[in-house]
Amino acid sequence: MKKILVLSLVLVFALSSAAMANISFSGSFESKLATDSFSPEEVNWEFTNVLTLSVKATGEGVGWTFEGGLTGPSGEGAFELGKYKLTLEDDFFTAWVWGNGAETSTKASNLGFVSAPAAAASAARVEVPVMDVTTLTVDYRGSEGEHGALRMFADLEVNDIEIGLAGGRYYEADEAPANTLVASAGTAIDIFTIDGAVGVTLGEALGYAAGLDAGADVTEEISVGAKAWFSNPGFEGDVASDKVHVSGNVDYNDGTIWAKAALTFEGAFEEFGFTSDTQRVDFGYRFDDSVAFGDILGKYNELTAPATRGFVERKGVEEGAATLSAQVGAASPLMDDFLWGKITLAFVGNADGQDYTLATEDDAFITRRIYALADAYVAVSDRLVVKPHLRFRNVSGDVETAPLDISNGEIEWPALAKGNALLTSVGAEYKVGGVDGPTLNLSVSNEAFFGVQDAWGADEELDMVQKASISIKVTF
Repeated sequence: MKKILVLSLVLVFALSSAAMANISFSGSFESKLATDSFSPEEVNWEFTNVLTLSVKATGEGVGWTFEGGLTGPSGEGAFELGKYKLTLEDDFFTAWVWGNGAETSTKASNLGFVSAPAAAASAARVEVPVMDVTTLTVDYRGSEGEHGALRMFADLEVNDIEIGLAGGRYYEADEAPANTLVASAGTAIDIFTIDGAVGVTLGEALGYAAGLDAGADVTEEISVGAKAWFSNPGFEGDVASDKVHVSGNVDYNDGTIWAKAALTFEGAFEEFGFTSDTQRVDFGYRFDDSVAFGDILGKYNELTAPATRGFVERKGVEEGAATLSAQVGAASPLMDDFLWGKITLAFVGNADGQDYTLATEDDAFITRRIYALADAYVAVSDRLVVKPHLRFRNVSGDVETAPLDISNGEIEWPALAKGNALLTSVGAEYKVGGVDGPTLNLSVSNEAFFGVQDAWGADEELDMVQKASISIKVTF
């Protein structure tokens, strides 16, 4: 993959020179000093420097863009290449080389039987339009020879029917490559959309998969959808082998109220029985449209009126076990253009009525995690923002991780078997010299534990977890 990047860079500069391209630069540099202890005996401050760079060239008939980052410690070691993406644009093709978590766009057949995701560790892609008839795409992913995939796509439209052909060649170390072909078709009829796909894997044992994905806009506010697909044990692609999936959903959105109910069943194809089921209801309410429903909790400081969002999910697995997850958050501006607040409550635990034990028969309990969070965003001025956080959690045993929106940047949740934890933190951002100046960031956090027991039910003492960091970021 490194050779691909080097060759691509050589091609870039050759093309840009020939086209007499105009080149522009932008990016940022951030230097961060952080510690995970306030104790004078244990304090350990560490520098980290991050450089990101974007270079764009435009010229007659060709253009290119490179975005990349370097990360490394100060005073020792070497900088490492972070996320990177190179884009080549020509009259006859568009090409990308990217990796280390950088993203382009997802390219996939219907039902995702062959799918090249947006993010990649190392990847290269070329897209070629052919005489306004079809578009050919070739995508390669690799990882130091251990495994990789070559995917190819062709898309065209005939009489309002979108037709797609996709192929995948999947490599694994010490195994013969698997070759998969997928044919897709989709169309829209009145209020309905219908997409289908059929795939086969060629090999000693024939693998196959098929599925349908349909939807309908019943009214301006209400839409429904249903999906069903299966794959036999011999199918090799970008969905699981030996699987049956059936799901349906109903959505309602009138601009003020948003709700979605979804039901999913999954199981093994050979046994043709469902081994898991998921029921989930999402909801949101807002007084205006200043923030999208999906951003109510994440971008609450942009709200101009109160809003709330939450969900309830039950997930059943084999042998009757089940987990229940729930979260509700409410946010609002408290003082115009100065103070915003957010409160979030969350729960995840077993929902099958059975008691679970840690490792002792004397301490049976329901496995659960309960979270209560309070956040504030204080815009002291157009150059200074202060963000205090308060987080409480009650833990009782190990329970499946739920899709809760309870993250707080770089602050982690140390593992607990059973007990309580209270985390307080404050962050601040200051624009040095003016609103367009460098950004100075400060973060301090402290998490205390009480009522803690280990996995065998014995009382346990945990030291407070203390962290602090200060950084300066310059954008150019």
